Amino acid sequence: MSGWLSAPQLVRMLRWRCLPHKLRVGIGTGYYDGRLEADPWKLSGPAFFRARKALESIAASKDPATRVVTGEDGLDTLINSVWLLFDTLMSRWTPGQWEAVMTYEQAGTYAAAAKILGVAAQNVQKRCKAAHWQQIRQAEQGLSQAEGLLKSP
Repeated sequence: MSGWLSAPQLVRMLRWRCLPHKLRVGIGTGYYDGRLEADPWKLSGPAFFRARKALESIAASKDPATRVVTGEDGLDTLINSVWLLFDTLMSRWTPGQWEAVMTYEQAGTYAAAAKILGVAAQNVQKRCKAAHWQQIRQAEQGLSQAEGLLKSP
């Protein structure tokens, strides 16, 4: 399970790279059985069965959605509640907010991000604040600790 849960920002980065598409992301934990296939629907093992279950649970959603299946229902409920909040907040980000947040994260300061974007540092700060970036970042850091709560691989 190490990887996706210790780095929840990867889903945000995927969404950023795939804009303007609205992605539904299903994450399953576990291992795989057999050979790797080109068609992910033919792969087997707990990781793939759980990922499929996660995707099926959000198949009807027209909005961006992220679902996790670990095999531990209580933990899944907790993790998916956090993802629901992430998805809700980020689905409301404007293109300018996405650009400000992602550039600020990469550049490290509002001034450096502003220089890259060709705007005033105050504009970067305002966009990040409107996107609730500090809260999202703190919640991503908290979610990265959920791996320690999983009882079985």
